[in-house]
Amino acid sequence: MMTKNKKTLSQAIQERRATPSFDGAPIPAEDLRQILDAGLHAPSGYNLQPWRFVVVQATEQKKKLRGASYNQGKVEEASAVIVACGDTDGWRKDLDLILEKGRKGDAGELRGAGTEQRAELHVEL
Repeated sequence: MMTKNKKTLSQAIQERRATPSFDGAPIPAEDLRQILDAGLHAPSGYNLQPWRFVVVQATEQKKKLRGASYNQGKVEEASAVIVACGDTDGWRKDLDLILEKGRKGDAGELRGAGTEQRAELHVEL
């Protein structure tokens, strides 16, 4: 009988490796939330966070996603697939504020400038 090694989520993230397959066991909702939260709060230039995350858990949606993922079987095996999408035009929403801060030499983070709302999460159940 093989025993599973239990790790904390932070250990699993730090020790991550490519996984050839998944057993399909559900991911605890709190773990999924922590994973997404880490992505939503990752640093970016001017704190614009030009990305969106889509969580795919529905069998039919994972089947469609497999077709767009070089037909990798693990896309369907996983209980949840997180798709990271770049927003190449996201910076345009804060362009005036970025320019103003740049002119003043204050090119730090734009927290509080409405950028928090841009880090979005879409969950497909």
